Amino acid sequence: MKVTIQSILFMLILPMNLLSQPDVPPDGAAFDHEENMYYYRIIGQQKWLIDNINSQLLSDKSPISMIQDSLLWSQTNSPAYCYYPADRLDRCAQGNLYNWQTVNTGKLCPLGWHVPNNAEWQELADFAGGNEIAGGKLKISGTDVWMDPNTNGSDAFGFSMAPGGFRTETGQFMGLCKTAAYWSADASDENNAYVWFTSYNSAYLAKDTCDKKNGLSVICIQDK
Repeated sequence: MKVTIQSILFMLILPMNLLSQPDVPPDGAAFDHEENMYYYRIIGQQKWLIDNINSQLLSDKSPISMIQDSLLWSQTNSPAYCYYPADRLDRCAQGNLYNWQTVNTGKLCPLGWHVPNNAEWQELADFAGGNEIAGGKLKISGTDVWMDPNTNGSDAFGFSMAPGGFRTETGQFMGLCKTAAYWSADASDENNAYVWFTSYNSAYLAKDTCDKKNGLSVICIQDK
């Protein structure tokens, strides 16, 4: 690849998780309604953001409620986000945690992008070799970010999945450095929606359901 001033500057502004994966440079960048920049990667026939969403606004510029208090978090049925308390922030935290009500607005991702549904998550898992090994193929490698042993973490496609943890429906923060948990756009019933996750001690990319009041990471896929 020809080295230019532009390519050097591009590398200088890469987030740290990409700098740890120099063999798989990003394919480009997208911007949300706050002008936050997110890198994306083409994986198979899909184009995925590889940075977790960090927006405080929906695409119509309406604010998302920031709720750190556990009781208020457990009581809200409106779009809300939170982040790990300052005394618990470390190398593993990446992006905000959102309840499913925020996802359900359809206005969280950058324009031209959306929260992936179960079929799109499954297509990614299939491309990565199947659910049994896809988590390992998608995780950042090594134990600088993931807790040891980071089972089979190889980041084979540059997806750079990070263990941002989650927040329970009762407001407890859990799983930082241990679990990467992402919302699906699909609900399972009135109170629950689907989540896709992997952990530090597994290579499995699993699908499950959880309460819509949970706070999970959000990553986006480009519209077709």
